[in-house]
Amino acid sequence: MNVVGIESIFLELTTRCNLSCIKCPNKFFLEKNDINKDILNFILFKSLKNYSGKVIVATGEPTLNKNGLVTLHKWSLLNRDRKVIIFTNGTLLHTLSEELLSNPQITYIVSLDGIRRHTIRKLQPDLNIQVLKSNLQKLRKRNLPTNFFINFTLHKLIVNEIIDIFKFASILHLKELFFTPLLNFYFPNKNLVAKYQLDDIELKNLRYKLSNLSKLYRIKIKIGSNNKCKSPRPIFHIDGSVSYCEGTDGLYTFRIQENILDIIDRSPKPLHMCKTCFKKQQTYFRELPPRLQKLTNINS
Repeated sequence: MNVVGIESIFLELTTRCNLSCIKCPNKFFLEKNDINKDILNFILFKSLKNYSGKVIVATGEPTLNKNGLVTLHKWSLLNRDRKVIIFTNGTLLHTLSEELLSNPQITYIVSLDGIRRHTIRKLQPDLNIQVLKSNLQKLRKRNLPTNFFINFTLHKLIVNEIIDIFKFASILHLKELFFTPLLNFYFPNKNLVAKYQLDDIELKNLRYKLSNLSKLYRIKIKIGSNNKCKSPRPIFHIDGSVSYCEGTDGLYTFRIQENILDIIDRSPKPLHMCKTCFKKQQTYFRELPPRLQKLTNINS
C-alpha cells in the first residue's frame, strides 16, 4: 500500500466497549469483535511496514484488546518517527502493562463528556466518574512516563464544569487539554443535539473562558473544529477492509489482499456510516476517482 504523504491513518483494534455513551456511534456495529491477529500483523508489518506517520486507534474501547495493543507497541518501536494515538474512555487505562504505559511513542487520549456526576449520567450513563478520577490519579502516582491527555466534549452541560476540569488537569500534571465540539460526533437523536449543542455566542464565550483559564493554570488547550475530512485518510477495519473518508465524496471500501487493494463490491449499498466523520450518508461503492487511484496504487 502506498502511504507516502499520508499524515494519519485510522485503525480499529476492536468494536467492543464496556460503556454505552449516548453520543457514540458504536451501537451501529452489529458485531462486537476484536481484530484478527493475522489481519493486524498484515496491516502493520506489510501494508504499513514503511509508514512513519501517525496511527490513530479509535472505535470501541481499545484497552479491551490488550494483545492488539502489544502488537501495535512492537510495531511503533521499529521506527522512532512513528506515533500512535489511542482514544479511550480511560476506565481500564491503569490495568495496562508498564511496557505499554512507558512507550514514549504512544499517547492515550481519555474522552470525557463531563467531570461531574450529573453530566456523566446523562451522556455517559455507564461511567463512574469517581472511579475514573481515582484510577487516573493512581496511574500518575506510579511515576511512569505515560503520555495521556483528556478530551472533553463541548456542550451546554459542561459550561459550569470548566474550572473543575482545569483543577483536575492540574492535579494530574497535564500540560494540555483537548476540547471537541458536540457536532464532531454523530448523533442519531437530533433532539439531543438541539438540547445540548452550544450556539455561536455560547461557544464564543466559552472559548474566551477557556483561554483565560489556560493562562491561569498554564495548561495549553486545543479546540477541534467541525470541518469535514480535508483529505482521504485510510481507516483499517477489524475485518481487514480499508475505507477512505473524504467527507463529501463518501466512503470507499476495499478488501486487503496480499499484493493489491481490490474493490470488494461496486453495487449500490444502503445507508452506511462514515466512521471518520461520524456522519450518516447515502454511500455507493464505485470506481475510484483519479486522485484516490494514485493514492492507493490500485492500478500498479
